[in-house]
Amino acid sequence: MFMYIFQTHTLIYRYAFTHSMCDNFLTTWQPLWIRIQARVFANWVNIQLMDKKLRINDIRTDFMDGVSLIALVEKVSKGSVGKYNANFNLVQSGAETTNDRQFQRNAQANVDIAITYLQQKCGLPLVNVHAGDFSDGNLRIILGLVWTLISKYCFNVSATHTLKDYKIELITWVNSVIGEGTWYNNPVKNFKADWLDGKALCALVDSYSKAIPSWNDDSLSADDKNTQALVLAQEKLDIPPLIGPSDVGQDELCLVCYLSYLFNMSTKKKLVPRPLDFVAPKPPPGEAEWRKLKREKLKNFHNCKMTW
Repeated sequence: MFMYIFQTHTLIYRYAFTHSMCDNFLTTWQPLWIRIQARVFANWVNIQLMDKKLRINDIRTDFMDGVSLIALVEKVSKGSVGKYNANFNLVQSGAETTNDRQFQRNAQANVDIAITYLQQKCGLPLVNVHAGDFSDGNLRIILGLVWTLISKYCFNVSATHTLKDYKIELITWVNSVIGEGTWYNNPVKNFKADWLDGKALCALVDSYSKAIPSWNDDSLSADDKNTQALVLAQEKLDIPPLIGPSDVGQDELCLVCYLSYLFNMSTKKKLVPRPLDFVAPKPPPGEAEWRKLKREKLKNFHNCKMTW
């Protein structure tokens, strides 16, 4: 668990971000997209589990006993899987014993219960997903299952409303806010390359928060721009910081997941973006220096220790 607290004047920022306990494992040979998804999807899981007072640190191993997995499934589906093995302890080490074997049976039974519930009650077409994948720490299968949950319960993906349809809706909304003909005139065509310079995310957050006058400042790095956007999206718009500044534009699924929170927020609160005739005010005296100091203190935002 990692915690970063930044305080200046009355501003207090607490950013929750999971750095997996398998970071060393991930760094050694896994491709970048898997490393990013492992972090971001774990953050999404922890947001769902907050009211149940549960959290995961390592998405590769923390679903092994099935307890957190069942809690996640019940939360997003708003249903109940029925009876399962809720109280037993993981045997960390030692020789194979009856307790070890009992844990393995209970853990596998729990995961099986969750998978069966998703297939039969929720209608999710889970293919080649087995309890053994969780006991073995099969990261690709685990990430695939979590993405399936995100797609269904965050994006409402179904047979008649596909992920492609949702991406089109999302990109259309983004361009209605910051694209051609808007005050920002910063159109995007995808969820990767067009976000790498940090301008798109800054513009999108600024349009609703009215708080990032330096959104197109070419003297700032992409990470600095994204840091501003992520910080202010949480402070002003209550958007959880699922991703880190350097993750923006690196993995399409993770950016789509983050943007979905902004999309839902703007729809739910009926927020109006900046009008075309908006005139940006000049920053007050000392504002530039204050923001520079703020960026400096936040530049290692995604590497700092944080907690929920």
